[in-house]
Amino acid sequence: MPLVSQLLPIACVALAALLSACGDSSEPSGTGRPTLTILSAPSTAVSPYEPYPVPLRILVRDSRGRAASGVRIGFRSPLNGSAMVILSRTDSTDMGLYYSDTTVADGTMTALVWAEGLAGRALGALYVSDIALADTLEFDIVPGPPAGVRMLTRDTALRVGGTGALRAQVIDAWTNPRTEAPAFTSVTTGLVSSSSNGTITGLEIGRGTVITTYGAFADTARVSVVPPGHLAAVREWQNTGQSEEIVTLDTDGGGMHDLRSRPFFCNRRLSLSWQPGHDRLIFADANGCGDEASIYRVTESGAVTTLLTPANIEGDGAEWPSYSADGNRIWFTRWPNTGTGEREMWEAGADGASPAQFLPDSAYWRDIQPAGSPDGSRLAFVTNRTDLDPFVHRLAIYTFATGSITTFDIPAETPRWSPDGSQIAFVWAGAVKLVGPDGTGLRTLAPGPGFTSGLDWSPDGKWVVAGGEGGLVLINVESGLVLPLAFDTRLRGPRWKP
Repeated sequence: MPLVSQLLPIACVALAALLSACGDSSEPSGTGRPTLTILSAPSTAVSPYEPYPVPLRILVRDSRGRAASGVRIGFRSPLNGSAMVILSRTDSTDMGLYYSDTTVADGTMTALVWAEGLAGRALGALYVSDIALADTLEFDIVPGPPAGVRMLTRDTALRVGGTGALRAQVIDAWTNPRTEAPAFTSVTTGLVSSSSNGTITGLEIGRGTVITTYGAFADTARVSVVPPGHLAAVREWQNTGQSEEIVTLDTDGGGMHDLRSRPFFCNRRLSLSWQPGHDRLIFADANGCGDEASIYRVTESGAVTTLLTPANIEGDGAEWPSYSADGNRIWFTRWPNTGTGEREMWEAGADGASPAQFLPDSAYWRDIQPAGSPDGSRLAFVTNRTDLDPFVHRLAIYTFATGSITTFDIPAETPRWSPDGSQIAFVWAGAVKLVGPDGTGLRTLAPGPGFTSGLDWSPDGKWVVAGGEGGLVLINVESGLVLPLAFDTRLRGPRWKP
């Protein structure tokens, strides 16, 4: 197809050993060697979808200085992902990166030149294989006329009263950026305001829209105006799904800080829990996907303390640690290396002291993902006790005073109590769901799809933060409003600081 970029003057920049391509071709050279001379080349920019009005015209002379007819000349532009040019015959629009034609009776070959792809410096190689001639041409390609506008910041987040900057570009039909400045306008003026140069301000919690325009062209950005809050999350490195790090950040993405960076290779094992009343978290980590994970505590300044090792819990690994509401106890799952898939529920002091099992176990039972109630009287977890299915866990409640366990026929993962203890949020089948602690009132808060990596409540109980395929989102419990936190799509496993 014809092309959209524009071409600046062409220059002869390099010659092979047998060539003097930039010399005067008006008279036979008589040098005793063949010559290749550029008679004309593009020198002005033109509109897109048209060839350049000045064609590429080349003359070949033989060793006696005579016009050489019937000589095949080849041309190619390196396919290196950057700027390039292609040629076509003067009577055709059939183009190609690899082009060849033969000289006519006067020894010339004429071809139309088209700019291709990205703006920048493009090279073209001329070669006459039969008589060992070659030359390199250099083309400067500049962007073509405006053909669109592109929002560079497509989704972001602000607090109420917070400000940010959107960026956009006017582009040509090959998406080459131009120098013109597009304008910005807020569509949802009650939620977010925007200056004409892209400075935005959050006005009210909600999901806003800002458009950027240039002439008839437009593009859109979304803005989540979010409640205040401080989060911890796991961030994948380079979207590999394998190596991870722990970060803390505000709900608008500000103040993001790496607490502990290291290779980590078992995706769902790096679970987090804030210690109430402190600026620190606990997490489980393992070297590779071995069973023997340890439990660590890390402060927001990055200081790491080992709390429990496999040696403390009879040589087996630990996972899914969670603090009690008063911060004085740690509940976690012990992974016996028995080969049965069994998981046991254990507890320890806040510093990892006196670890002990506190729920009865049996081979093939999997009791995982503990979460204590706000008043400390009950523990929510998920288990396969009812049918021993290793892939489906159901919600269960343990009551400390009686030692009783109630299991509901509700498939669930990563349960979390609301701050007032009236509801339990959990993830199942890619959706965020809510249910009462007695198993009633089950409803879907956010259908997804893609919520797979844990959730937590805001301290006021009005919001749930959940992790999924596109990063973190905030979900309003009353209205169901979803506010994506799209500033980093690699975040998952969120925990809201109490």
